Amino acid sequence: MPRNGIIPSSLLTGIYCIIGWQGLVVKDFWVSWALITWAFVSYFVASVEQLAFAWHLKETGRMGFLRASLLVYLVIMIGIYGVVYLLPIAGWISATSENKFYCIRDASFKLLTSMMLLATNDLSNLLAMQHRAETLADDFARLMETVSVPIFGVNPKGYINQWNQKSADLTGLPKASALGMPLVKLLTSARRVELEEMIRQVLAGEIPATLEISLNPLEAEECSRFGLQMKKVMLVLSAAPMMNMVGILTGVTFMGYDLTEIAAFREAEARKNRFMAIVSHELRSPLHGIIGLVESLCNSEKDEVRAKRMRMVTNCATRLLDLVVNIMEMASCIDAQRTGNATKQLCRDPVELPKIVDEIVTLIKNSTDKRGKSLVKPDVELINNVEAMPIIEADAYKCTQVLYNIITNGCKFTMKGSLTVSSKVDSENKWVEVRMTDTGIGVARASLERIFEPFEQEDSTEGKCQEGIGLGLSIAKEVVGRHGGRVLVESGLGVGTTFLVRLPVVMAADTRQAQTPIQEKVAQCRAVLRNIAITPSDSPTTDDKPSRRPVVLSVDDDLVSQTVAEDLLKDKYDIHMALDGHEALQYLKTCNVLPDVVLLDVMMPGITGIEVCRTVRQTLQRNEIMLPILMVSALTTGTATADAFKAGCNDYITKPFQEQVLMARIKSALKVKMQHETEIASLVARLKKMESGPCESLGSGLRKRV
Repeated sequence: MPRNGIIPSSLLTGIYCIIGWQGLVVKDFWVSWALITWAFVSYFVASVEQLAFAWHLKETGRMGFLRASLLVYLVIMIGIYGVVYLLPIAGWISATSENKFYCIRDASFKLLTSMMLLATNDLSNLLAMQHRAETLADDFARLMETVSVPIFGVNPKGYINQWNQKSADLTGLPKASALGMPLVKLLTSARRVELEEMIRQVLAGEIPATLEISLNPLEAEECSRFGLQMKKVMLVLSAAPMMNMVGILTGVTFMGYDLTEIAAFREAEARKNRFMAIVSHELRSPLHGIIGLVESLCNSEKDEVRAKRMRMVTNCATRLLDLVVNIMEMASCIDAQRTGNATKQLCRDPVELPKIVDEIVTLIKNSTDKRGKSLVKPDVELINNVEAMPIIEADAYKCTQVLYNIITNGCKFTMKGSLTVSSKVDSENKWVEVRMTDTGIGVARASLERIFEPFEQEDSTEGKCQEGIGLGLSIAKEVVGRHGGRVLVESGLGVGTTFLVRLPVVMAADTRQAQTPIQEKVAQCRAVLRNIAITPSDSPTTDDKPSRRPVVLSVDDDLVSQTVAEDLLKDKYDIHMALDGHEALQYLKTCNVLPDVVLLDVMMPGITGIEVCRTVRQTLQRNEIMLPILMVSALTTGTATADAFKAGCNDYITKPFQEQVLMARIKSALKVKMQHETEIASLVARLKKMESGPCESLGSGLRKRV
């Protein structure tokens, strides 16, 4: 590549001008022509160098050609000037002609030179801008190609015209194979319409919402033919218009956010929840059978030794049930902490804490540990000093669980002295406090926070003397926190421990949920059950000497559960059993007299209890008054309960249940049904009485009834 000859050419041109002037000044003929010859040699050398440089510039595009043309023009014009300068000397033209040439050509020469210089400068700036734009475009294209998110584009017809490396890595579809392929070919039919609508919105100048799609592998045969190893990818897409260099819309560019791992996590979470539900059901159902059957045998056993051993079996099963419930509850709490959403919403019950504490204290005083010894040590006095407190808004079951866990925890570690339960209400009636103070072994200050962690205990060694796996306090803290309260502890080694449970009278706003019709129905059922439990005079209609014994249809695929239900109810009710949902529906369609109550299990093969209940309500047209349905299940999730009430059940009973609880629920359903039937019978009697009287009385009676 030749160098730029501007500097040497300028020197030679200067020499040419100076020597040419000297040639005119010097009087000696030979010296004068020698100087002129020297001047023309300098011009010739400079011109040759400039022409060579111009020859090189012509190969560098429009800018180079323009600069080369300017150099050639300058060389020619300077040569013409030299020739015109010499012609008068030789006498070939007159001085007048020389002057005319200078006057006319000089102005045009300079004007044309200025125009060419301006054009060269403008074109130079334009080319520099074009170069920067091309550089930016190359950098942007390189960025889009190497960026860590999938970016691809389609033309207005939906064919892929852009496919970066991340898209190829995620899907396993290389760029060469993707270009020219219809994008909808990678989508399911359900998502194609949504994507086509998204493309239409972008091409119309609208701003579409993001779209969650999955790019699916091609057909197995096509992947095999091209040697592709594709995989499914979940993406959230945002779209923007694709413009060319002159601003014309040429397609749509998509940028995706990879949700594949998140989708896998969601699937794992769903599987885990299903697993927990199944494990809970499969563990609670056998325990329900064990506890129910053993209690039934124990009640009829006359041999005290065998009865004692049966009670030991019941205690073991009950402890195992408590363990299962605590593990499932802790798993639910951990999920709520991680996701920010509680899988089971808290109920909003009117809770009387003094009654709950009294029931817990009575229960603990009559409870035994795994060695068959009293849970309260012989040298320990369990004192209930809880005074009257306002009714608070809380989850009654959860509050019972919290107080039971904390009080039993104190009983385990108090060998002598006392365990006192007391209460306090703040002056503004906004908070209530329940305080448990024991004289036990105490907790080291360094362990006060650790004891609230799951599966943590003060003594975690293999030789620990107390039973349990360390879930009671962690569950208590989590439950109280969800109510908007706090659990505080004060302790020291050898000085006993004080636990303080502080609950708001009204649940915190972020934990309180608006009552849906289903929740209202649950609350109504609970209210009825509380009335039955509180008012002994509200006996069921079975005690009013009915014309026949009430019939209970028990629907469960587990023979053990059927046997437990039969043993509990056979003294007061006639039992008809159905081992699956199809058998239950067939019985309801063909029986002459409907059963008075249906005990319906939720999880059954073939058709679930939820589907059976929905069919009874919607297809068979049997409402909640005509045919009370009590769902019975080991499932404890809020979703299962909500689905059951949504399908039309009257109540939901969790396995394993106590005999008095089951009897109270059945009595409640029968009471409502019998009251309704009594009202109907009374109305029919009145109508018959009016029919036997004058027409005026009949009309008057009907008008009064309306």
